[in-house]
Amino acid sequence: MYLENIFNSADIKRDLPEETRQFEVCDKFLKNLMKKTWITPKIMKLSKWPNLIDTLTKTSDNLDVIER
Repeated sequence: MYLENIFNSADIKRDLPEETRQFEVCDKFLKNLMKKTWITPKIMKLSKWPNLIDTLTKTSDNLDVIER
């Protein structure tokens, strides 16, 4: 993720604290999802994760807003 390097910068954290917080929430969710996918590579089990589609959609929308 190229945004990770950007939001790890002390200057960005200082100048864009809300965007940094939003990115950290998205990043944590996606990393957790990838970890679960690695541990349980069965889509049917992962599809039972509550609100997965809604959360993925919201995360994607948030990243789009942060990038602008």
